[in-house]
Amino acid sequence: MKAAAALRGIISTYDVAIALTIFTFIALFYLSALSHVAMQANNIESVAERVAANLFESYGIPPDWHVSFLSNQNFNEVLSVGLAKDFGEIDWKKVEALYNMSANDYDKTRLKLGIGRYNFYLEIGDLVIGKAPTNAKNVIVITRKVLAGGDAKDAKLCIWQ
Repeated sequence: MKAAAALRGIISTYDVAIALTIFTFIALFYLSALSHVAMQANNIESVAERVAANLFESYGIPPDWHVSFLSNQNFNEVLSVGLAKDFGEIDWKKVEALYNMSANDYDKTRLKLGIGRYNFYLEIGDLVIGKAPTNAKNVIVITRKVLAGGDAKDAKLCIWQ
């Protein structure tokens, strides 16, 4: 009886090892989940920055992509979408072509924008292109001032998941 009473408060080495193993697995799982969320946030941010730069600062490939798309609705002739006319100015005909692209086939438009699995929503003045972020997990918003037809307009690009 005395031996059993003496061992009551002692923690065995096996108990400590099992507790440390369980704690380690929980800590590693938690850190892995945090790392995944941080990587995902950084990825969507870099995609949003790249898409905004392509849209507002490049002409697209080919530079007259909007002419061929508006005439025959062929996505294959458009390699990259860009709205620039001159530095800081966008071509409203390209904006209309992007609107038609998105209305015609949203998923193909996402591919031409290079956003992969993400969704997009673009506002230029009163014109809205894409899908509004409803119940979105992660939304990155980039705003720019642009010239369109001589008028200054606010442009808002949302990339969302």
